[in-house]
Amino acid sequence: MAYIDALTEKTDLPFSLKGIEVIKCPKTNMPFCIDILKKLGIPIKIMFDNDSGFETRMKEKQKGDEKKTKELRNQHINNNKKILEKVGIDIDTDTNGFILPGNFGYVFVVSDTLESYFSDNVVGWEKLMQQPDVKKNSRIYQEFINSSQLNAFPKELIDFITNDKFFV
Repeated sequence: MAYIDALTEKTDLPFSLKGIEVIKCPKTNMPFCIDILKKLGIPIKIMFDNDSGFETRMKEKQKGDEKKTKELRNQHINNNKKILEKVGIDIDTDTNGFILPGNFGYVFVVSDTLESYFSDNVVGWEKLMQQPDVKKNSRIYQEFINSSQLNAFPKELIDFITNDKFFV
């Protein structure tokens, strides 16, 4: 999650100066983490991907049979819904059942994966990823963000990290 911290450092009031900590929590554990943070009275912002391209990636990699793919697809959809239920948000789904992406105040949902979101929406990311010696990792995200202007990133993402909306 270093990319979130790096991105907030480019704003007028970075998370580090607001006393906000970014924690990484797997989607399957997120409802549990939300319960703990809520019981402790800690305000929460949540960002996750909806994994809507999961089936396409499975087919491209030729992994799993159709039954297994369907089971995993349903797990992704259910994990997404459980997170939103925990924070009392009802977001529409696409025709396949995946929640729609966007900025919902204290919840930000990325379409498919962070990598595809960056490729589709962040100026210069796709060009960087096409270089043969570059491998995706948190260091690459952080270095890219540090060397980019804030306007290279989608307004909806900047609005999410800079708004004062939290789930409590």
